[in-house]
Amino acid sequence: MNQGLVSRRELLAGAGMALTGALWPVRSTAAAGAAWAQTGADTAVLQAHGHRLPAEVHRQLAACGARFIALEEDPVRQWRGAAAALLAARSTRLVGATRWPEFLLVRGLAEESGRRVRYQQRDCASGAILWLIA
Repeated sequence: MNQGLVSRRELLAGAGMALTGALWPVRSTAAAGAAWAQTGADTAVLQAHGHRLPAEVHRQLAACGARFIALEEDPVRQWRGAAAALLAARSTRLVGATRWPEFLLVRGLAEESGRRVRYQQRDCASGAILWLIA
């Protein structure tokens, strides 16, 4: 078996488990934080106005060195502008809390660099889409 493929699967599984665990009630947050810390990839957290990740998830991502970026009204311009080096890099994992239209835009932009949606869920309380693209 290709050793690189195994480690990539482990990376994606860890990231998916971390986000999934982080979106569950707080009892899962310690495990989620540990999984984020083990992945080692750059992480950008995109948040639309009025939509935020749960506080515990935010804290854990910040502790792991994630970069938090407020999503602008024009995500395409933002993607191609000053944040382009981070957002367009294939190695950057994207995590977000956005509305559906913004999620679709970011998903399309990420697909240009070969990244795909690994997790998405609608938060019924806020209406936000919580997602992971890697």
